Amino acid sequence: MFEAIFESRIRIGWFSRSKSRGGIMSANYWRHDEYGSDGKLAARYESFEERSAESGATTSGWHKYDQSGQLLHVSESLAER
Repeated sequence: MFEAIFESRIRIGWFSRSKSRGGIMSANYWRHDEYGSDGKLAARYESFEERSAESGATTSGWHKYDQSGQLLHVSESLAER
């Protein structure tokens, strides 16, 4: 297992966009692609951080997808100001 982690490569792409959802909210999104030692896509991660301008609450987390795009895992948290 440990060897498999070191044999994989991760490429990180960053993009940012703002969106509105029931008020003003700023958001950043990142995409992380993980490739196996064979050079093929092993997993894709989409991370995010959203902050409400009104309350200051921050929601952040990530979603993990397999090579076919199937959602495997979701991790999200809310930090209130």
